[in-house]
Amino acid sequence: MVMLYFGVAHADTLPSPEAVRKLTDDVMDKLASSSADRGFAMLKPYMPVSAAEFDSLAEKAKLQKPTIQQRFGTIVGREFIEERRIGASLIRITQLEKFERHAMLWTFIFYRGSEGWLLDTVNFNDNLQALFGQ
Repeated sequence: MVMLYFGVAHADTLPSPEAVRKLTDDVMDKLASSSADRGFAMLKPYMPVSAAEFDSLAEKAKLQKPTIQQRFGTIVGREFIEERRIGASLIRITQLEKFERHAMLWTFIFYRGSEGWLLDTVNFNDNLQALFGQ
């Protein structure tokens, strides 16, 4: 499991919840087409961390991909699962990265700051039971 948390630093913002959803859909499309580098690059402007910190965290996540694919098979697609809003300040987008024999659960949490939506947390793991509240 990889969980990426991001603290205070400058980042671009997204203007609306619709733009948040589109970004996560686009990132998942890249991941599903085996373009992890491009998927992570799309997230980079919206994460409030230094470029070096982002690159280090993204590289750690990408290093797990060969092990994941060896265990679960090749990537066969992606699937949107859920968008949940809490108050006016938080959005959680849940998506699946689908493999031949299993799926990875991706969770993106966005926070609405004073200038727009920022990516606060990215998490991916294979705990599919979490989708069922267990």
